[in-house]
Amino acid sequence: MDQIAVISDIHGNIPALQATLHDIQRRKIGRIFCLGDLVGKGPHSDEAVDICREVCEITIRGNWDDFIHKITDNPNDIEGAIRQAEAALMPELDAYADELRTARYRGAQVPAV
Repeated sequence: MDQIAVISDIHGNIPALQATLHDIQRRKIGRIFCLGDLVGKGPHSDEAVDICREVCEITIRGNWDDFIHKITDNPNDIEGAIRQAEAALMPELDAYADELRTARYRGAQVPAV
């Protein structure tokens, strides 16, 4: 039976993501699923998306991944960290968030595998 590592809530924190991936490799776990929230809060959302696209077999859209590319320029709508994270995403990485799957659960839109 294959072992599966499940990661989530990366939020652009590359040192934590790299440490987690190193531990997954050390344990010889061959499959990685990501439950989303690759972007926001941390300073390297673009790099987090690149890494997860490369190593994760399945990635689903987290609430931050969904929200980050819908924000406006109105400074009253969002915090500075959100604007910085969105600005760091290159257009093709932002488009990747649009590709991530969603579904409905109890009337709410939620990520789906």
